[in-house]
Amino acid sequence: MKKFITILTAAALLVSLAVFVSAGTKDVGTKLDDFRATEGALTETDKGLLLTNPNKASSAVYAALKEPVELDGLTFTITPTMWSGGHRLSFCLSDKADFTPGATNVGGFGHGLMVICQYVVATDYMCIIPYSINEKGFAVEGADLAVIASEFMYSTEPITISIKKDAVFGYAIYANDKLLVIADGGADMDLNFLSKYFTDGKAYLGFDMWDNSGSDRDPDTILIGKISASDGVVEEPSSTAPASSETSSASSCGNKA
Repeated sequence: MKKFITILTAAALLVSLAVFVSAGTKDVGTKLDDFRATEGALTETDKGLLLTNPNKASSAVYAALKEPVELDGLTFTITPTMWSGGHRLSFCLSDKADFTPGATNVGGFGHGLMVICQYVVATDYMCIIPYSINEKGFAVEGADLAVIASEFMYSTEPITISIKKDAVFGYAIYANDKLLVIADGGADMDLNFLSKYFTDGKAYLGFDMWDNSGSDRDPDTILIGKISASDGVVEEPSSTAPASSETSSASSCGNKA
């Protein structure tokens, strides 16, 4: 009987490996060469890559990864600094290799999602607002996407963004482990439309800053921290054959018990 239980346990472990082993992760965007960027705007520091807007008014800078990344499991951290009214930063997901992060037309951006972090003077918080971009224009994929304002963060605190596949809504976006939802009623965002553009589950990731103030102060900066993405490699067990053969033995053993 003990042998019967031991064989069944071994078989169950082998089957479990076949079901639950998943893709690993890799760090991306760790070097300047990994990005396209506005000239002179991106520099390397011991804490990550620093995106700087040295201009004083009505100007934008950007940085975008040269290679697409897997959306399911994508995680990155950004830390904004030196913000005041009229400024914003955004992270962008596009199907276009040479897209311009922060653009609001399909010619410059492609198709996808631009998620704006807008400074709110009254609260001293950053309001996170996702917008869609496609051939019809900006914020037109669904009316709901134009009114999302579900997450607030202090303007100089790190924001960790995570994106995961969702069986119902296509994708789910988290800010500091909190799900971004539609502000009106708190319903989940329906991001199924993104599958039309990211057919292989990958997108180009970029960041931008816009300064609409012109006030005399230090340059706006974003510290782009660690970016992790799925490596796309699912490790399969070497063989599940022993499970089936031992199960057969267990059955015969059981018949003798």
